[in-house]
Amino acid sequence: MKLAKGARALRATVGACLMAAASSVTAATLELQLGAEHSDNVLRTPGDEQEETIGFAGLTLGVEVDRQRLDAEADGTFEFRKYLDETFGDDWTGGLDGLLSLSLVPERFVWFAQDNFGQIAENRADVETPANRQNFNYFTTGPDITLPLGARTAVQISGRWSDTYFEESIEGSESLDGSVGLIRTLSETTAVSLNASTSKIEFDQQDIFEDSEIQEAFLRLTADSARTTFEGDVGYSRTSRGELESDGVVVRLNLTRSLTSRSSITLSAGSDFDSTGGAFRVEQDATGVQASNENIVASGDVFRNSYAYLIFETQQARINVGVTVHGSRERHEVETLLDRDVMGAELSLGRQFTSRFGFELSGAWAKDEFVNEGFSFDEWEVGLDLTWQLNHAWSIEARAEHYAGSGEGITRDYDENRAALTLTYSIGR
Repeated sequence: MKLAKGARALRATVGACLMAAASSVTAATLELQLGAEHSDNVLRTPGDEQEETIGFAGLTLGVEVDRQRLDAEADGTFEFRKYLDETFGDDWTGGLDGLLSLSLVPERFVWFAQDNFGQIAENRADVETPANRQNFNYFTTGPDITLPLGARTAVQISGRWSDTYFEESIEGSESLDGSVGLIRTLSETTAVSLNASTSKIEFDQQDIFEDSEIQEAFLRLTADSARTTFEGDVGYSRTSRGELESDGVVVRLNLTRSLTSRSSITLSAGSDFDSTGGAFRVEQDATGVQASNENIVASGDVFRNSYAYLIFETQQARINVGVTVHGSRERHEVETLLDRDVMGAELSLGRQFTSRFGFELSGAWAKDEFVNEGFSFDEWEVGLDLTWQLNHAWSIEARAEHYAGSGEGITRDYDENRAALTLTYSIGR
C-alpha cells in the first residue's frame, strides 16, 4: 500500500512537471547514447576474473523552467545495459533530481515538490555490481504559506509529506513535517528568519522499526547577490525514538561564489539529525546524478549526519577543470553498527584541441570506515575520454577506465579495466 501511494504521488508530480515543461521550458538539453563496453573483471573479484561485453543505450537530460509562477529543474541520466555473455541479467541504472515550485497565489501560496531517484547498494560492504544494487526514491511535497505582518516582516507556515522507498530493503518510511518561520527582510537581497520545525517518521515495518521524531529551532540567514548565493542555519535539534532521546546543534551552510565569469566555488556543509532519504538528497544535490550507486547506506533509524562538500569548477575557452572534495560522519541512534566515516575526492580535466576533437582525464578516490564493525575499504578510479564531434549533433566517444579496490578487515580487493565506445546524439548543446 505504501509503495502504491508513493508511486501515485510520483506519477502525478512527474505528469505535472512534464505538462509544465512542455509549455514553458526555458532551457533543455538531451543526449541519446548507444554503445558497447568490455570489462576484464565484471564480478570485481580478487582472482578468477571473468570478462564480459555489455551493450548499452542511455539518456541524459537537463530541463530548466523559470516563469512568473513556475520554477522547475530536472537533471537525469538513465542507462539500459545488456550483458552479452549473460554474467548478469538486463540492468537499468541512473537517477533523477527534480524540483518544482508552483505559485498558486504569488508570494503567498506556493506548492513545492522534489524527487530524488537513484541506486544504492544492498550491502555497502560488498563491491558494486548489478547484483549489489537496488533502486531508491525519496519524494517530498507540500505547501508554503506566507502571511505578511508588515512591509518587511512575514510569517511562513510550511508542511511536507515525504515517502522513502527501497526496492529491496525493508527500511521504507513516510514522514510528516511542519514548520513555522518569522521572516524579516533586511534588504532586497538579504533576509533573516527564526524557525521551528517538527518531523515524525513512520516506518513501513512498524513491528521492526520504531517511529522517530525530530525537532529543530534555528536562525536562518539568506543572501543573494550578483556573484554570491548564501543560505545558513544555526540552532538546536532534538530527536526521540521511544524512551531514547538525543540532542545537539543543527548547522547547515550552502554557499556559491562566482570567482570569475567562468569559475565558481561551492560549499555545502552541515550537521543535523537526518534519515536515509535526507542524506541521499544531500549527496545527490551536492555531487549530481550518477549512473552508479550513491554512497548511502539503508537504515531504519535517525542518525546524526555531519558532512562537507567543496566543489571548484572552471570552464575556459579550451580547458575545463572540476575538483570535488567531500567527507561525512554518520552516528546512528539505534543501528550503531552502521556508524561510519566517509572521505572522497574527484578530479576532471578536459582539453579541447580543435573545435571537433578533445579529451578528458578523470580520477576519483573514496574511503569508507565502519567504525563499530572494524573494517574499512578504499576505491580508486581513473579514466580517459577521447571525443570526436562529427557535427553539431553527433559525436563519438572512446573511453578507457581502471578501477581498483582494497580493504582492511574485509575481503574487498580487486582490479578492473573497462573500455567503451559510444555514439551520442545531442539536442540543445
